[in-house]
Amino acid sequence: MKEKKTLRLGFTTGACAAAAAKAACIQWLYSFNFISFEVARNLLENKRVEIYFPDGQTRELFINDLYFNSKDRISRAGIIKDAGDDPDVTHGALIAAEVVLSEDEKEEVQIKGGEGVGIVTRPGLPIGVGDHAINPVPRLMIEKAVREAMSVSGFKGKAFVTIHVPEGKYLSKKTLNPRLGIVNGISILGTTGIVKPLSSEAYAESIALQLKVARATNVQEVVISTGRSSEKAHMNLFNYPEQSYILGGNLIDYSVYEAKRIGFTKIVIATQFVKLLKMSEGFSSTHSSYVGFDPCRWASLVGTSIPYEFNTGRELFFHILSMGTNGKKFLEDLCRKVAKIFSERYGILVSVKLFDYKGPLVAEGGSEDE
Repeated sequence: MKEKKTLRLGFTTGACAAAAAKAACIQWLYSFNFISFEVARNLLENKRVEIYFPDGQTRELFINDLYFNSKDRISRAGIIKDAGDDPDVTHGALIAAEVVLSEDEKEEVQIKGGEGVGIVTRPGLPIGVGDHAINPVPRLMIEKAVREAMSVSGFKGKAFVTIHVPEGKYLSKKTLNPRLGIVNGISILGTTGIVKPLSSEAYAESIALQLKVARATNVQEVVISTGRSSEKAHMNLFNYPEQSYILGGNLIDYSVYEAKRIGFTKIVIATQFVKLLKMSEGFSSTHSSYVGFDPCRWASLVGTSIPYEFNTGRELFFHILSMGTNGKKFLEDLCRKVAKIFSERYGILVSVKLFDYKGPLVAEGGSEDE
């Protein structure tokens, strides 16, 4: 039997920004003779820089770019993000930091975003409207890294740090930032500094953020979808504001729980057939690794006597549609069943809308339906 590959961990954009800021700070201190060549070489040995992570451990990141602009008195360092084996859209992106120091009696580290770092335009996020999307933990990591570099030299004063992501504006189109109201770039993220491949924790965090933005912008009813196809189908039929849509994916159970916790009293679940079937059996996740396709059991739910003819859920779905009125009733009953499961589980009004694989609304049902 082939052994299961251990997935490689990576670093968050926040960790990369902190490491780049520290490297740039060291370069600036060396360029103005606050530290010797030997000290700078030891701190940046083999083009690597060490920073503290929120778990208290130190880790090294590789420096891909480092230089000093004597005319503008700016030092800049860049680190190419390594997300490990996680399919992160920012994997391979350059995360850069520009640093300028100024001697002063008051010690302070000021952090802002530059090229490719998004700006927050909606409430509900941990960063204020109008600020650059550098989250609280990355800010702390950046400040700690810069202060550590300054302390080695005995430098006392202010540090001005600007984070850049040259490809950020382009990459942001592939993230949830437009939906969250973060424009013109990506966010500098990370609560641990570590990227865990295919982490459901990271996805759950993104769901919570979407819900908080929806709540803060006075959305009354959110639409939680199991995928982009069902979400798009709902968008095409109903006139809901953009921030009403929550991409729950396989974490529908968590999404409904979080919606209730944040204060929503009514939700819509937009889905396609296979995920509807999985939800009807009470599963908390609809991922195929958690609950696989069982043609025999699922076909028996429909009452067909030839279950093994169906190799996929889509085939079973089309068979149900071919049953005419009986098939329509079965799908409507299934929608009501799922709505009542979530309604009774979390004390929230639920409406379920089932879409065909090509987009049309096929059936719907709510927790209040008789």
